[in-house]
Amino acid sequence: MRKSEFNTSLDIIDENITPFIPLIFKDLWTLGGNPDAVIKIMTQHVALREDSQIIDLGCGKGATVIELAKTFPGNYTGIDIIPEFIEEGNARIRENRLSGTVVLRQENMCETIAAPGKYDVVIYGHDSDAFGSVTKTLQVLSKKIHENGSIIYETAFHDGRYKGKEYSSEEALYSAIKDSGLRIIARLKWNREYIRRQNEANNRSIKKRIEQLKKQHPDKCRLFDRFYSNQIRESNILDEYVECIAFVLQQR
Repeated sequence: MRKSEFNTSLDIIDENITPFIPLIFKDLWTLGGNPDAVIKIMTQHVALREDSQIIDLGCGKGATVIELAKTFPGNYTGIDIIPEFIEEGNARIRENRLSGTVVLRQENMCETIAAPGKYDVVIYGHDSDAFGSVTKTLQVLSKKIHENGSIIYETAFHDGRYKGKEYSSEEALYSAIKDSGLRIIARLKWNREYIRRQNEANNRSIKKRIEQLKKQHPDKCRLFDRFYSNQIRESNILDEYVECIAFVLQQR
């Protein structure tokens, strides 16, 4: 993952904020994912065994794999590039007595993809172009699943009114999936009220940490204010124009 893609994944518009990201997101757990949606769609469409291998690329603090491990059999791996996120996730693993079942690693997921090995389930939340376009990303991910394996693909599309470039239309998204050569087994749109509540809670937590940092680093108040303003902007776009969705995809 290049620096520009890392920044995009966390809505960073000024890389000078990067050293402060672990503290800013200290009180957030899911970090933009929706473990409940993943559990629901996997319960209905993915069969796991005790020896199943599941990996979450860009796992944040490991919320999704930890919740999955509490629900399903299997062996779970989470990959993220931020060491503080991995440390927090490992503390949760110990609290839930999941050591040996869930492993979190600090690693660039592009290196993970390039390494040998395949999985029964690959989970990926598409919040940057780390692997390229939607079509290219899915083609890359498809090489990491076994013949009967599944990709859990979390993404978003705009409702037609939004004119920005961060999100594609629903039509373009489905066209890109078709071009990838994968087939859609199931899809599940996120509850919009869930998104609204999650954004409100996250923004309250982020605001508290931003105010703390402004007191500690008064010379960087403008940097922190710009980051928070962008967070609010992104939240408003999600609330107003965007549908979040999870897919189960398999090879044809």
